[in-house]
Amino acid sequence: MAITIMKTPLNKVGPAGQDWNFVVTSTNVALPKFKYIVDVHIYNFSASNVIDARLKISPAIFGYGNVNIRDILEQHVQTDNLGSTGQSGFEPKFKGHSQTWTFNHYDTIPIHLIDQWSLNNYNMVRFDVRFGEMYAPTATDPAVIYPDLIRHNEMACWNGTVPNNAQRNSHAYGGTGTFTGGVELQTFLPLYGGPFFPNQPSAHFLSNAPTTQYVRDGDYMTVGTLSGLQNGVNATWDRMRIEINGQTIDMTDSMYDGSTDSTMTSSYKMLQYFGCGPANLINNATFNIQWITNNATEYTIGLHNGSGYKSLQYTFKRMEDDCKGYESIRLCWVNRHGTWDYYNFTKKSYRELDIKRENTEQARGSQVLWMQVLPTHRSNNTINVSAKETITVNTDWVDDATSVWLEELFTSPTVYILGSYNNADTGADGPGTEFDYTRGVTLSTNRYERYTRANDKVAQYEIELEVDGYVNVQQNQLSSLNIQ
Repeated sequence: MAITIMKTPLNKVGPAGQDWNFVVTSTNVALPKFKYIVDVHIYNFSASNVIDARLKISPAIFGYGNVNIRDILEQHVQTDNLGSTGQSGFEPKFKGHSQTWTFNHYDTIPIHLIDQWSLNNYNMVRFDVRFGEMYAPTATDPAVIYPDLIRHNEMACWNGTVPNNAQRNSHAYGGTGTFTGGVELQTFLPLYGGPFFPNQPSAHFLSNAPTTQYVRDGDYMTVGTLSGLQNGVNATWDRMRIEINGQTIDMTDSMYDGSTDSTMTSSYKMLQYFGCGPANLINNATFNIQWITNNATEYTIGLHNGSGYKSLQYTFKRMEDDCKGYESIRLCWVNRHGTWDYYNFTKKSYRELDIKRENTEQARGSQVLWMQVLPTHRSNNTINVSAKETITVNTDWVDDATSVWLEELFTSPTVYILGSYNNADTGADGPGTEFDYTRGVTLSTNRYERYTRANDKVAQYEIELEVDGYVNVQQNQLSSLNIQ
């Protein structure tokens, strides 16, 4: 029995939403009832020998076994909605309060509200692929499975994807394969928008957002970044540097930085989040004085190693309320890199209620309600009301770069309306649970109009949102006792 791996993905780490192709061959391929056995092992916080998926692959042309495990990997990664939990020494904070262990679980913090750093819970996983074969000695004998004859090196993926035509493929057997991930991203700048691995000043966070954005004082937001050793290269940052009003603030995490992990044993450390909105940073005394007291107009953030930047610097400019008094609606959505993006819709918005009623009839007369006799002349009564809210929002005129980025919102699988800083929430009684900061919405139109002024290279969007759930209204207002 001899299995040979002919083709593997080019890199060990990359987005789950791309092709993960393997090609194998066997010296026994001509035997009766032959199939290749492909076992995929998924690890999260610790190593495991549990087989997550077993595939049986029939030989293709020239007897090769071809398999793409993308669909399997995509089922095991998801964008984090909560700050990291169960990771002692690295629990995120909300308004200065750490998570507490209560009733056999952690009080959880919505990922958008974290003061500084959070590891990922489910966005990245490790895995390996093991190959075997099955066959029968003769055509009349049952087939026997011989698993785990050869194992490909451990790999990792996160909940990202790649654009169409941005994945390089090697069609020659015996080549090393191919996806644009990790170090490879550095050579695919026009196609993928990278690099995204933070060990050089041109590296991006895991977002296609423009490097200049606009925020209000109460806005929450995060950025996601890769870290650790990936594809043989170390991330070289060890802090997030904030520059505001000529002052520098370095925010290091309490236990882990991007430059120290030399193994692939910690997938939850290989992708991290940083709370970078004014509301996330306000607990830092220096930032608070500069932004609130001294009324700074902008600040910048970037990954740094003490001697230089290891990512691009992102600038956040102060946004004032619209001069016409329009309500600002802040949306956050899962971007194509598997982290979160944020945007304020500041122009005129419309709210509509779609109301449905259930009615019943009763005889005219008096109605007994808690021993009170009430005269009534109603013969038709409403016993149930449901109301769905729809909101139409509009952007201001935006430049081309922002316009292209916002189109990711239209295809995002998850979108929320995000609330702003709330003075009444101290964060002490179960961090992040005293108030609802996120409301799920669905983009209810399938076509989006982009209004353009070609000469100015700007565009404007109108988007319709359907709010999850129903508006709370009173139900079942009839008494069950009636006197004729």
